[in-house]
Amino acid sequence: MEVRPSVGRGVQQHVSRRAAFTLIELLVVISIISVLVGLLLPALASVRAQSRRVKCMANLHGWGVGFQLYYNDFKETLPYVLPFYDIGPAGIPPPPPDDSNRVGIVELMDGYMDVPAPHYDANNVLQVYEPYLCPSDKDADAGRATGLSYQYWPGGLMLLRELFRDERHPERTVTRFYEQTPDFPFMVDARPWHPGGPKYDQNALYFGDWHTDWLYIDPADSGSPRP
Repeated sequence: MEVRPSVGRGVQQHVSRRAAFTLIELLVVISIISVLVGLLLPALASVRAQSRRVKCMANLHGWGVGFQLYYNDFKETLPYVLPFYDIGPAGIPPPPPDDSNRVGIVELMDGYMDVPAPHYDANNVLQVYEPYLCPSDKDADAGRATGLSYQYWPGGLMLLRELFRDERHPERTVTRFYEQTPDFPFMVDARPWHPGGPKYDQNALYFGDWHTDWLYIDPADSGSPRP
């Protein structure tokens, strides 16, 4: 009787050896994954940044809707308040308003916005909600400290009119200016939080149709035009 050599064990050992990765194969796989991650991370970061900018623009548009309601209620006149509204140190109420700054922009527009105004909670922690806070606002001296990530440029123009033109009702003059110059920025990011702008890395809200777009005027010159 002829005895044939058994090959099962050898084949099994051969298959077992082929089922495992060699060191070189593992290094190649790791290298490929590293290259893919390196290519994808910048793209993901760009997508996240664009998403934050879109949300910021939506916040600004929400302010535009609120301003339009105010404009309709007060005989087509914009509110006269300072560009920024600082609600003061934790637990301390803001000072009484005077004739030149009746109330802050956040306090004034509270009734025209869909969410609660920024306020301090029981632990003296400032609570800020959208649309008051830009998603990219991480600055301790901007929205997270003042309760608002955006500057109200008409307030700066009104203050200049009052100081240098001695006007008792500069809100009327500035309102007419915006009606005639709707492409002048109305509300603007307080800081350059959105890299990639054609001129400045900030979003802006524009009067009239309340559309949002990139800022195109130097923020340092926001008070230079004289309506």
